[in-house]
Amino acid sequence: ALGLTNGNMSIIEFNNGMKKFEEKFLNRIHDGAIEDIDYESVGKFIITASNDNSCKILKNMGEKLSVVSIFSKEGAKFTSISMFPLQNVVATAYSNKKLLFWDCESERKITEISQDHKINTIISMKQKRIIVTGNSKGELYFYRY
Repeated sequence: ALGLTNGNMSIIEFNNGMKKFEEKFLNRIHDGAIEDIDYESVGKFIITASNDNSCKILKNMGEKLSVVSIFSKEGAKFTSISMFPLQNVVATAYSNKKLLFWDCESERKITEISQDHKINTIISMKQKRIIVTGNSKGELYFYRY
């Protein structure tokens, strides 16, 4: 999946390895640029983070996507996201130097962690239950969950 600056998300299908690819479908997902995309292991759900102050969990229904959940934070643009489907948790990073964890079912905030600098990216080591964040100062932070 490719997140575009106009808020569209394009699903790409690769054929013959990386030699040939084609756009399967295009969906308007956000009103602002899509900053990050993650998915759960079997591809049933896709999650997007946008600078329109929202992230969305989408159900992949073949040729179209259906919005399942929307998380929003007033005045803070999403910069990165990571999904933990077994725990039903989404981790989100914001331009306001915060890392938030959300419960997917209730769409409520579980906890919030502040850093000294803008968090640019999140990655998870799901088997080890560790989240790694990278910030604008070039630092990596490790969190066990």
